[in-house]
Amino acid sequence: MPLQAVVERRNIVCSIIFTHDSELVISGSSNSSIAVWSRETGDCQRILEGHTDYVQTLALSHDSKSMVSGSSDDTIKIWETATGTCQATLQGHNRCVYRVVFSHDSKLIASGAFDGHVNIWDSVTGECLQTLRGWQEEEVFTLAFSHDSTRIVSGLNNNIIKIWDVTPGRFPLQTMCHDDGVNMVTFSPDSKLVVSRSNKNAIYVWDSTTGKCLRKLQGPDTSRGTMAWSKDLKFIASSSYDKDARRTEIVKIWDNFVLSSVVCPSGKLHVVEGDE
Repeated sequence: MPLQAVVERRNIVCSIIFTHDSELVISGSSNSSIAVWSRETGDCQRILEGHTDYVQTLALSHDSKSMVSGSSDDTIKIWETATGTCQATLQGHNRCVYRVVFSHDSKLIASGAFDGHVNIWDSVTGECLQTLRGWQEEEVFTLAFSHDSTRIVSGLNNNIIKIWDVTPGRFPLQTMCHDDGVNMVTFSPDSKLVVSRSNKNAIYVWDSTTGKCLRKLQGPDTSRGTMAWSKDLKFIASSSYDKDARRTEIVKIWDNFVLSSVVCPSGKLHVVEGDE
């Protein structure tokens, strides 16, 4: 039976992450607090307070020593993970901060907000290095750095994906269009490709240099799930929740666009292979 951590009634958990050693689970909630939990015991070790509205997003530096949070109060906070001390409060957005990410070298933080902008911050000083400006009606739902930390990709509410050069940052290098809302983006480990996921669980594979769509992979029509690359670049894994298949969780593994589906009802695994 899985361990359970008790969250107070009418408090919604908006974001959750593991530390890189998997010893701690950190959650951000609708009551504006951040809770640090022991994975082993399920006990709450500390509560971090300072935000005044929903904590929508959390991210850890790659050594897990620093954590960044974004909130509906329009602010970003940098915390020392070990002590829970707030080291800086960053202000630069005028609407809800919905996504924050560290660069792979942990020197930069990117924040995306419902004001349509992506801000790039120095993770040590908290200085805003630049603002990648979007249109007023745009809302940034998802962000990812390239693995060399020189580019960033953003997914927007108006079905648009933008790839920016973090250094000049004046205009997007590429702008690509979904046929549905974008809820997840990521670079491949070699940063040559971008994969995005739509609200209807379609996965798009893009050339990150030209912006050309190389392939569309269609999963079940559902908005729930996540995705990841294998380190050797041979596979993309995606998950979804198929309510029409007896409320079944499905993991799809894409091998050079040949599909293997691993279906997990009641903890059992079934594998079906074929072209799609």
